[in-house]
Amino acid sequence: MKVWLTISVAVLGLTHARAQQPNYAQRLFEESLARQRAVMGETANDWTAFQDVMARLEPFLEQNAQGDREAMRNEPDNDAAGLGMTTIYKIAREENRRNYEAERQRALSMLHELREAGMFEITGELPSIAVSMPPLENEPLDFTIHKFASRARALARIQFARMRVAEGDDAERLAALSETLALARLVAWNGSILDWLVGKSMAQEATGEFLLSLLLYPATSDEALEQADRLIALEGIQRPPSFDLALLAGKYSVLDLIERTHDRNGRFVRNDVSESALMWVDESEFEAPFASRDELSAWMDDLCARIQAAADATGEQAIGVFDSVRDLYESHPNSPLAEFAPPPNIVLIEQDTRIDLIGARVVIAVERYRLRHDGTLPDSLEDLGPLLPEEVRTDPLSRTPWVYAAAPMTADVENRPLGQGAVAWPYSLRSAPLPGLEPAAHHRLNPNRGVPITRSIPAPLYDRP
Repeated sequence: MKVWLTISVAVLGLTHARAQQPNYAQRLFEESLARQRAVMGETANDWTAFQDVMARLEPFLEQNAQGDREAMRNEPDNDAAGLGMTTIYKIAREENRRNYEAERQRALSMLHELREAGMFEITGELPSIAVSMPPLENEPLDFTIHKFASRARALARIQFARMRVAEGDDAERLAALSETLALARLVAWNGSILDWLVGKSMAQEATGEFLLSLLLYPATSDEALEQADRLIALEGIQRPPSFDLALLAGKYSVLDLIERTHDRNGRFVRNDVSESALMWVDESEFEAPFASRDELSAWMDDLCARIQAAADATGEQAIGVFDSVRDLYESHPNSPLAEFAPPPNIVLIEQDTRIDLIGARVVIAVERYRLRHDGTLPDSLEDLGPLLPEEVRTDPLSRTPWVYAAAPMTADVENRPLGQGAVAWPYSLRSAPLPGLEPAAHHRLNPNRGVPITRSIPAPLYDRP
């Protein structure tokens, strides 16, 4: 994976470069704030409210992290020690059942302590925060994840565990879903393309964990399922920043870097900004003379236009457009700065997340049908009638109906037998195969089988033969 997706580029401290004409930071701030208000309403910037909530949550997150560190230190013979909240909502990764169960019980105890101490009263404020945009700073744009992102990930893990222990308490897991989707939205709007990626991933995981909680403990009311559908549609799909804005953030970051590392004649120069940027790339891969500023900028414009087209493409066209992005990306101009361009795989992330979130709404519609018909499955999705909104009747990539089967699942997403101890869905749902795609194609969504939405809970590894 390219440099900017695997590291945080320390550009914030690089303030000694020559002044550039385009103020990309100002442009991005104004565009982001305007778009956020268009979605959330003409309200004041609630950034300070978001900061306040995250500050009040910090002691709880540190308490949880400290408990995990102590468990690792005090139980060196326990392979599961320190896994913490993940032991509640993920299967065991080790073969020692006793160690895994001991850590799971510790995590359950910690979750109870956090709840009793009032943590979830604070997280309950997150959905009420509307417009939240970090204030503009007089520094270059950078490629780093915002300071709240790591804390948000830790908070999401606690919320996922909260869903798994809610059992028949629909209100409890709905609260966890609502708060996590709101947190994902707030993080995604923080400004950089990496923040957007973190927010998208968090929303995707939160929705997936909610579905798995339904698999373990079916909802007890149609109203709860209807509310979950509205939450996913609103906080997961409608309110987060659009892909084109995230791409614009990535593009502006690179253009800002280009401006700060080229002289008025368009030639690459050595200065504080370029030296600090180049420390993250293998400069030996490039031979001078480097491409000019105009060549790099034109390549970036073309690349981002193709990325946007690939994200918008559907059906068989999606394959060819994506390939054109990859081809252009791999034939970049001769400059180390090309390493910082948004990579093609962000298209796949956008497509994958979109399919998962819309597919989750289809699963919820099936669950509402089952609840209304004493557990009976619909023979086909057509039986769902008005329970299935028109906008989710086809998957967003192939633009064809979902592939549904009213039969229990017997294999996991890799087509391996589920095994003893697995929890399987009584039906299966996946996106349709993309036409024209060979089974061994490079495309990550490779739908010779489609993208699975109903992902059963596999058997723990300690139960394998």
